[in-house]
Formats: sequence, C-alpha cells, structure tokens
Amino acid sequence: MRDETYVFGREDLPFMDLAGKYAEEIPFHSLSKQINEAHRHGLDVDGDDA
Repeated sequence: MRDETYVFGREDLPFMDLAGKYAEEIPFHSLSKQINEAHRHGLDVDGDDA
C-alpha cells in the first residue's frame, strides 16, 4: 500500500459474506471487518499517527 501499487476497491472483499455469516464463530471477525474497510476506503499513510 505504501508503494502505491495497491488498488482499493469499492466492494467488500470476497470473503466478507461468509465472515458475516459465521461472525460469532470467527474470533478475528472484527479484524476482518477493519481490513475490509481499509480495502474499501484506503488508509491515511501520510498522517501524523506514525
């Protein structure tokens, strides 16, 4: 992502329907939701939060 070669999509990642269906059984479901949001909306890599 930092080298600007990653292409962000506007759709959910392909596994999100399945992850949502089994959310209660997936211990890292909240992390997969955050990864999906980063995929859809991008990251602020130039921010001061480093």
